[in-house]
Amino acid sequence: MEDREKLISYNDVFISQEEIKKYENEKINDAVLLKMKTNMKRLYKRANMEEAFEKVEDQFEKDEKVKYVFWAETYGVRLAQGMGYGYASISSIWTSWPTKTAIILTDKSISVIEANDLYLALKIKHYNFKDIDYIENKNVNKGFDLLTIKPLLGQDIKLEMRHSEKHLKFIEVIKENKLDMRIKKIARNNKDKIAYGISIILAILIWILLLWMVIYRNLPGLETRFK
Repeated sequence: MEDREKLISYNDVFISQEEIKKYENEKINDAVLLKMKTNMKRLYKRANMEEAFEKVEDQFEKDEKVKYVFWAETYGVRLAQGMGYGYASISSIWTSWPTKTAIILTDKSISVIEANDLYLALKIKHYNFKDIDYIENKNVNKGFDLLTIKPLLGQDIKLEMRHSEKHLKFIEVIKENKLDMRIKKIARNNKDKIAYGISIILAILIWILLLWMVIYRNLPGLETRFK
């Protein structure tokens, strides 16, 4: 499909051949090893992205055209990680948490890729325009918008847009191409400010409580204190 190159162009994880070759004559030390590990991780991310895009492309109709693609943070996941839900280890967070969400807009549908920090696709969803109730952009706080794609069936797709205009471009492309979807825009009000502030305070309090529990359990002499 001619859209293959367009999809891959949205994959911004790139390493040049020159960058790889320069390691051939370098003496291996901690600094070089760290660079190599970082670049290997970038290569792994690139491969995962391309594999996810190929799976999405397989669901396209023959004449379907890509209009816009962007990645964003999945709403609420970072906050859950910060509060230590389930005492998840770093490795399990990297592999099983859907921290990233990609939106692929075509002239006929919207596809959603839910991926982990290494851009490994955990779930792929495909919606024709008739399957979507509306798209809503809500200004939660300064520099923070919440983009919601609400399907007629199933869970809402929510993305955190922090200091980014990718979602605004997404909505602009929908309007420019006169795609058949309802768009809602909600401005921030005082009620939203208060609710957002309370949620942050509660999150901090829960995080402090969990941290205190971990420290308390590891205090020396705790077992003999209650004997």
